[in-house]
Amino acid sequence: MRTRNLNSECVLCLSPTSNISDAFQKFGIKDDSTELICLNFHNNTSDLDKEQLAKELSSIVTGVEIEFNDKNLSRFYDETLIRKIYKLNNDFKPEGVKDLSRALVNAIQLRGI
Repeated sequence: MRTRNLNSECVLCLSPTSNISDAFQKFGIKDDSTELICLNFHNNTSDLDKEQLAKELSSIVTGVEIEFNDKNLSRFYDETLIRKIYKLNNDFKPEGVKDLSRALVNAIQLRGI
């Protein structure tokens, strides 16, 4: 890990640079944030009570919870912002979310993660 905790490591992994401050500015929670992805990590999944975890997360979230899947995730992306952050060439014309996702993964891999 390059940061002090797993939470900041997840945010850093989204960034096309290795600058944690820049990563938090681009991918951190802001006052006007309307969509969030919540992650919860466990050391031992055999002891995990999924129903209890779901209740705990629901008690924290104010708003509408939706399942994390490709279909729901594709409803909330901003292609212009993605092109700007990951410096994707304007010549690149994705034929759907899968092509755009592949371009993002490739951009992150080029960074050396």
